Amino acid sequence: CVSLKSFTFASMSVISSLFISNIGIFAISQNAFRNCTNLSMIKIGETSGSFIHPLESTNAFDGCTSLQKIYVPSAQLSYYLSASQWSNYSNIIIGY
Repeated sequence: CVSLKSFTFASMSVISSLFISNIGIFAISQNAFRNCTNLSMIKIGETSGSFIHPLESTNAFDGCTSLQKIYVPSAQLSYYLSASQWSNYSNIIIGY
């Protein structure tokens, strides 16, 4: 499993969408995608049970001024919406 370290993709304006698979990524560190100004959509792959991809802080996507939707599996929607680390994004989290 991989943790995306702080500032891993910071300020990469070429990123417009992001798919986080159900395997491989364990955690997303603070500021990992900071100022990715063209990032508009994130889709997170299905996981089992109540597992959600943890954010190490609520600012992983700070400065992503185009971010409009974060798609999560419908089965985990309630977990994402109630997780404190995802709270900054609860208004754009949508089940699929």
